[in-house]
Formats: sequence, structure tokens, C-alpha cells
Amino acid sequence: MTANRIESWTGSMLVFLAVGSFILSFAGMYAVAVDSGYGWLAALWPLVTESAVVIFSLVLLSAKLDGYKNSALQPMIITCTVLSVGFNVLHAPNDNLLTRAVVALPPIFLYAAFKTWIWKVEQDTKRAGLIKTIDNLVSEIDTVNGELQDKVTELDKIVGQVETLKVERDALKDDISETFPRNVQKMTDLTAKRQSQAEERKQQALSMLSEGLSVGDIADNLDVTERTVKRYLNGQVTK
Repeated sequence: MTANRIESWTGSMLVFLAVGSFILSFAGMYAVAVDSGYGWLAALWPLVTESAVVIFSLVLLSAKLDGYKNSALQPMIITCTVLSVGFNVLHAPNDNLLTRAVVALPPIFLYAAFKTWIWKVEQDTKRAGLIKTIDNLVSEIDTVNGELQDKVTELDKIVGQVETLKVERDALKDDISETFPRNVQKMTDLTAKRQSQAEERKQQALSMLSEGLSVGDIADNLDVTERTVKRYLNGQVTK
């Protein structure tokens, strides 16, 4: 037998206990009302007294489910139950102890049935809340886990990019180490060549000057500016 089936059978028997106790207690209180002269209104007496236990129990349950606390309801329920037991015992057909016990038990069973029912509903509500809380927690864990996986993936990408940059850096360093000496040599050769050309032009400028050419003519022949020619001649210009 599964837990759900046991719970279903327990609930059905609890309902039977409550209904049966209510009917038996109703009968006893109805007899008290008839003997007290209520006449056709006699049925109202047990309805009021027995229903009070039911109504107060339902109000108590509702308050508990809403998170409120009412310290007066429980004493009222117990008082109604005690009054019902007292009236039934006092109205017992005889003074026999067994007879008095028989008429006293229905109100007690009614109280016990509703007390048990209230406890069961509270436990079911707490369990449902706990299940919901667990489901929410699992959902939050899944969400956080998903976010964590995204972060791990993003971190892996960053690590990959860093490794790529390291490889590129090392390759660039190797390239610089390999090409720098050649570039330095090229710059040295180029500088020496330019100096050699400048010296050659300087000699040409001096030679042209000695032949009587003007600065402008020398600049045209060497394809340079007059200022450059003057720098070549270094103050030797006489005209």
C-alpha cells in the first residue's frame, strides 16, 4: 500500500469519525433540548452547540494558515466540547458509569477528529511549502550553475586569448631579435652612403666653385638647394 493510498484512507476514516461523532453528539444534545421544552426548536440547540466546535476549529485553522495567532479560539473549542460532554452526561438515561461514558464520548471524538484534521492540514501545508522551497532552491541552483558554466566558458576563452597573445608576443620578440641587427646594419650602411654622397657632392661643389660657377649654377648641377651648396662650401662663397 502506497503512502498516497494510506493518506487517502486515513482522510476518509477521519471524515467518518467526525461525521459519526457529530451525529451521535447531535442526538444527545437534541434529547436534552426536547426535555428542556424547546419543542420544534430543539434541533437548533445541538446545531448551535456542536457547530460551534466545527466553526471555531475552521476559524482556528484559517488563522494558522494565514500566520495569525488567536489564543482565545482553542479555549472556546474546549469549553464547547466540555459543555456538550457535561450536558450529555447529565442527561444520561441512568446513572450507570458505562452509559455515562457512552454519551460522553461523541463530543470528545468530534473534538479529537477536528483537532487531528487541523494538525494534518498544517503538516500538509508545511510539506507543500517545503517542497516548493526545495523546488525553488533547485531552480536557483540550476540557474547559478548555468551562470557558473557561462563564466567558466568565458574564462576559457580569455585564457585562450591570453595564450594566443603570448605566442604572438614570443613570435614578435623572435622576429625583432632576428631583424633588428639587419635593420641596424642597413641604417649604418645607409648613413655611410649618405655621408659618402654628401662628401662627393661637397668636393664637386668646391671644384665647381674653383671653376667660377655661382652658387645657383652649382645647385642646379648638383640638383640640390642653394642652402645645401652653401653648407657644402662652408663659408667659402665669395660672391
